[in-house]
Amino acid sequence: MRDKIITLCGSTRFKPEFEKADRELTFRGYLVFSIGGTFTKFEKGHIRRKILKHETMICRVHKRKIRKSCAIFVVDGKEGYTGKHTNSEIRLAEKLGIPVFYWSKGDLKMLINKKFSRVLANVIETARARRDEGAI
Repeated sequence: MRDKIITLCGSTRFKPEFEKADRELTFRGYLVFSIGGTFTKFEKGHIRRKILKHETMICRVHKRKIRKSCAIFVVDGKEGYTGKHTNSEIRLAEKLGIPVFYWSKGDLKMLINKKFSRVLANVIETARARRDEGAI
């Protein structure tokens, strides 16, 4: 059985939720890929310029993380907010047959449940096998 890798996706406005999801999933034995930092549109000066200069590369790297994942977890806050980049990441995961879970739907509790975690591992292994065979 391969590692259970989950990539966190979503808006950096939900930094506390990202931290909680990362911690809880790690405690349950998942390898957690997250965003490359908490970049916001309110960054100023040097940091803002650096983010804008590297935005395309940052997005590309994050999508590589998704491709290596067995699932993604969308940190979308209580209201279910997703922006342009997150929506493209969700579409990529769906296209690849990677399960998508959401903070706003309460999926974190389900993911850290031991019994569900075992079921998810079987679903993930089946999806990976199909993807490796070219069925997806």
